[in-house]
Amino acid sequence: MLVLIGALGAGSTGLACGVLLFGDSTDADDGGAPAASEASAGDADTSSTVQVAPPSDAADERSDDAGRACAPGFVQCNGLCVTGTDCTACDRAPLFCEQTGVCASTCAACAGSPIECFACNGSQANPIGTCEAVDAGGFCLSGDYANAYPGGGEHCDCSDTDVANCVGAQHVCLPHGNTDWCVTCGEQGQATNGLPCKGGGLCNATASPPRCE
Repeated sequence: MLVLIGALGAGSTGLACGVLLFGDSTDADDGGAPAASEASAGDADTSSTVQVAPPSDAADERSDDAGRACAPGFVQCNGLCVTGTDCTACDRAPLFCEQTGVCASTCAACAGSPIECFACNGSQANPIGTCEAVDAGGFCLSGDYANAYPGGGEHCDCSDTDVANCVGAQHVCLPHGNTDWCVTCGEQGQATNGLPCKGGGLCNATASPPRCE
């Protein structure tokens, strides 16, 4: 610390002496506050932006041999590999393409599996969407939902026989006993032809593949 003391003459007015102190900007009087330059550095560190990678860097753990977008145990949701085996948690992309491991909003890009299928649990809730082949003997065109959902599957509900309450764009709504069923256009054993579809248009059950148009 440098101390500069200057005495004034006897005839001078004002203070008898002046004291000018130079030293550390941290002292007992200010409670140990850091210097302005130090505070600025600290503020800059605090405001740094942190980039977070996909879980387990899964985007880099690709399995090209299998032709899938992400490693086993992951699905690709909106461009990122995330843990899971279905697309129930993927925003605006609920349909899972098994061949590529990608979640999508439609099955148009899922080669060989253009049928949009949704199975629900025994309470007709919590749908799981998958892209399936044009196979009258397989899910979901067969109408057999038993093995399409963990613990047993069922058609999803369309309360009040209102197709707007269905999940998939290729769904039509049919009454079924005390419940209402969301049924995929072209599903075997169901009168879906000519009915309005959730995504617009009418079901053409005789087309190959069956579709809403």
